[in-house]
Amino acid sequence: MRIEGKVLERRLMLLAPDKSVAAVFRAQVPQHVWMGMTDGRGVLWIAGDLRFPAVAAVPGGDPLWRITPEKPSQRPQGSANTDAAFDALVSEARSAVVWHMLG
Repeated sequence: MRIEGKVLERRLMLLAPDKSVAAVFRAQVPQHVWMGMTDGRGVLWIAGDLRFPAVAAVPGGDPLWRITPEKPSQRPQGSANTDAAFDALVSEARSAVVWHMLG
C-alpha cells in the first residue's frame, strides 16, 4: 500500500470517554491527516484489538494505515502522558485555545 504525501512516525493517543488515555500507538500517519487535526484531536476509525497492531483510517476509510501499540521502551523518558492530572490539564488547555479562537 502506498500513502501519498510526506509520512512520518507519529504518536497517537486514543482517548477514553472520560478523556484519559486509553491506548497509545505508533504509526506513519499521512501528513495531511496529521495536520488536519488542528486542535490536536481528531476522529479516526480503528479496526482491530487495541492490544495488537491494527489499522486506522479517517472517517470514510481512505487513506488507511497500520498502527502498532507503543512499547514501554518507546515512551518518552519522564513522560507524564499517562498521569490523569496531566491529561486533564492538557484537555483544559486545548479547550481554552479552541474557545479563544472561536470567541
